[in-house]
Amino acid sequence: MNSTRSGFYRRTLYVEPYCCLLRNDHPALREDLTEERFYALRHAVTAATEDDEAGEIFDPLTRLLPERARIAIPSILATPLMIVETDLVLTVPRRMALKMARLLPLTVVDLPVAVPPHEVALLWHERNHRNTEHAWMRAEIVASVAAMD
Repeated sequence: MNSTRSGFYRRTLYVEPYCCLLRNDHPALREDLTEERFYALRHAVTAATEDDEAGEIFDPLTRLLPERARIAIPSILATPLMIVETDLVLTVPRRMALKMARLLPLTVVDLPVAVPPHEVALLWHERNHRNTEHAWMRAEIVASVAAMD
């Protein structure tokens, strides 16, 4: 368990790589997805607007992609439906990609560029650190996440 900003505690629940989602018959799947080909594609970004930095939850590449190469979609739930029907590419954490690919005709491809992995962490304020009910809830969350593997 790591402490983070003053007054807060942090526990990493899991860390995973990002990957790409493309429709099963996407033309980019005819060859290996190289870094050059990746940047040449159009990308879906989950954000309310093109300049909505707070909404860029799952796309670590947004600032690296030229504006002409991305389209903002305001709902993470609608985004995979757009991917199925278009030549857009979506970059998301691996667990999310695998779940979406089980539900829809999508292919999961390793990300051909280096980006920091996606981290899911539990954060809590120091005033709750010794609270027994809060500690119990944190333990339940940790156990639930551990059971997902």
